[in-house]
Amino acid sequence: MDKKELFRAIDTCEDTFIKETAEDIQKRKPSVIQRFFFVNSSENAEKDMKKLSGVRVAVAIVICVIVLSIGVQTAARVSAVFRDWIEQTFQIKSPSDNQKGKNGRSNEEETGRVRRRNNKADEGQDSVSQIEKVPMKDSLQIVGTNESFIYESKTEGDSDEIIEKVYSIKDGKLSKLPMQSFSGSYKRNTFSFQYSIIGQEIFGYNYSENLVQVFDQINKQGEVYLSVENAKGNEQILCVNLKSGECRQVAKPGDGMNMSMSPDGKYILIDHSKSYWTVFNTENETERKVEGLSGYALSNEYDFINDDHIAAVGDAFTKNNTEFYRLNYIDLETGKVKVYPEYGDIKGCWTYQCDMKKKQLEIENLITKQKKVIPLKQAEDVHIMQINGDYVLLGTDSGDVYYLYNLQDETYRALDIPEEIRGTLEMYIVKKEKKLLLTNEKEAYLVNLK
Repeated sequence: MDKKELFRAIDTCEDTFIKETAEDIQKRKPSVIQRFFFVNSSENAEKDMKKLSGVRVAVAIVICVIVLSIGVQTAARVSAVFRDWIEQTFQIKSPSDNQKGKNGRSNEEETGRVRRRNNKADEGQDSVSQIEKVPMKDSLQIVGTNESFIYESKTEGDSDEIIEKVYSIKDGKLSKLPMQSFSGSYKRNTFSFQYSIIGQEIFGYNYSENLVQVFDQINKQGEVYLSVENAKGNEQILCVNLKSGECRQVAKPGDGMNMSMSPDGKYILIDHSKSYWTVFNTENETERKVEGLSGYALSNEYDFINDDHIAAVGDAFTKNNTEFYRLNYIDLETGKVKVYPEYGDIKGCWTYQCDMKKKQLEIENLITKQKKVIPLKQAEDVHIMQINGDYVLLGTDSGDVYYLYNLQDETYRALDIPEEIRGTLEMYIVKKEKKLLLTNEKEAYLVNLK
């Protein structure tokens, strides 16, 4: 809120409210208030209160100072809590760092302030800094499958979001990415978009009206795949060369098509009017029907497990008066479907069970039958809070303890997340730097979780 907006807001207040506010302030600090607000103040408070035009300005200043100071103090406190939690949780030190230093303090305590200031281990110390701070702004958003694209945008009226700047993370800092443009046409159907690239991943944005989707992986030939509506409103998959501008159709138009690409860009799953699915192989540009995946499957009812396999919801069955679903493990390369007894809670292939009597959490891979037992800090139920890439964050009912689990490595870390940041904490995979990006919408840190 700028100064003009603040004074407009004050101007809409009832005189009675402003008068009561000013009187209350004057009672609390009469001498200070009179000297600050009423330059020619008399000893008659009632007379002073009649000068509401001047008081309005005074009250506006008071409200501005109070509200903004509270906001700044709260934001600073939350920011400090987030920063301290990151450092305490992910800063890994060797046993030598825990030896006692001067004044009976450990070396960790003695050097902690220095590490917090520069985020580096002291020279000569056998310790490893796992943390890199990434500068963030209030308006930044993060997207990406294998990479992290960070962007600034604006929205004008009822128009779509317009992306203005795009960044990557390089050496722990925001690095501005070039915003390139592409325009093409196929059978007199023109389209356009802007894009930025990190490695083999492309982030497309600011689409023309008929462009539905830019798939996010670039093939070896420097081509990308698009979903574009034709003149009849049907979607079709086009392949475009970003350098030459060449454009060709690779999948025929269909009505009500819903599509998603595998993380490595090899396959595109296509739902045809909620009746059946096909898989398009981008390497040989062939398309065939997928068995084991219902035409009515929603986006949360199947998951890419690796480059060639998906886990999908299978047939329903009843056990103990409760409905469950089979797990269909589909090989996209061969088309074979293997059915497992039950579809998992975590990406279809993993399930978890909380035993409060034994105070333990068990995570099982339904394909390999491998199990991981995690001791709970307290006897209470655990729920899935967030899934991102190979990581799943599970939290307790009380919200006091969280568990960050790596599905592929079968490793975990118990996290005591402060209450102030639980509602805003988000995580993103930064594959290029092999790190995890943790953000609370105001600040961001890169963490090495090896």
